[in-house]
Amino acid sequence: MKLYNQAELSTLKLSDIADLYNRYASITGDKPVTKFRDKPTAVKRTLEIQAIAAPTAEEPVANPAKKSAKKETKDEPRNFKLSDLRPKENTAFHTLISLIGTGGISEKDLIEGFIENYSFQYKGDKEVDISFAKGYVSGALRGGYIVQV
Repeated sequence: MKLYNQAELSTLKLSDIADLYNRYASITGDKPVTKFRDKPTAVKRTLEIQAIAAPTAEEPVANPAKKSAKKETKDEPRNFKLSDLRPKENTAFHTLISLIGTGGISEKDLIEGFIENYSFQYKGDKEVDISFAKGYVSGALRGGYIVQV
């Protein structure tokens, strides 16, 4: 795992420091941040959490200033499992969570199950279609309700 010093962190943008902080927070179980008030606070808190998380981290942390060059291919099947977050009852995210259960589920099965089980009508009289379902799956993934395995 790459460890950052104060000088390296000071050269990063606040959003990149927040991303780095959130990676460490996921390791330590601390609450993630959306943004920092100022750069000195961001650097200080990131150095503190890095000191705690570095000995326990299993995977390397990439430089948050660079975007990953590897893109997911559509041919590779993705599988999902539950995270610790729980959505409100009778919502689309709740429907997704109930489909996954305690085990895992493939993306294809999750989308098909969502289309069959979610009775929400959108944009007038249109039924739930595959693009709507994929949007909720990616939203649940971004929101932390499900995680990719």
